[in-house]
Amino acid sequence: MAGMRSKVYFMRHGETYWNVMGKMQGQVNIPLTAKGCQQAGQAARLLEGISFDLCLSSPLSRAYETAEIALAGRDVPIVKEPLLIEQAYGVAEGDSHEGFSSQGSAVFGYETQPELYVAPIGGESFDQLYERIRRFFDEVLVPAVQAHAHVLVVAHGAVLCALANMVAGGRPIASFWKSKLPNGGIGSFELESGVVAPESLRLRIS
Repeated sequence: MAGMRSKVYFMRHGETYWNVMGKMQGQVNIPLTAKGCQQAGQAARLLEGISFDLCLSSPLSRAYETAEIALAGRDVPIVKEPLLIEQAYGVAEGDSHEGFSSQGSAVFGYETQPELYVAPIGGESFDQLYERIRRFFDEVLVPAVQAHAHVLVVAHGAVLCALANMVAGGRPIASFWKSKLPNGGIGSFELESGVVAPESLRLRIS
């Protein structure tokens, strides 16, 4: 079905225990809180009128469980996609968000001045994250939408910012977080012949 116009919905996982504690999760598996499960259930109600053909999910449990709740009772395949795993923070995974404002911290500037952020040992820079998400877009998402009219992507805050910023035509690293969704938040955009339809990006669907 090459040439068809397809719609991609993207959703951030529900709240986790480390979200509440203000800790860097990265690629550590942290479970959803009861509120996080409720957020996924609220998303299910927002998405109930959409006939999804496929769901692509980060392999981390907080995203995959969110996808399962959001699509409960539907015959929609949920495929774990490694390229959607959250940005790696290396030795800083588990560090406090308080370090964003502390010079010398391993996560200094991460959300407050992302243009100054230097990835810790074992972590990914924003440029490396963009490179990975570009691979996801080109190698996974575009082929998927050539066969499916409605695709749901369930992943993480930084990953979905990178995706939304790319769809918007690119944003400087200093503006990286302008596309950040809340836990359980949903956005969308459209693709036609593998190309983003102009002005189709929507954030915070409600």
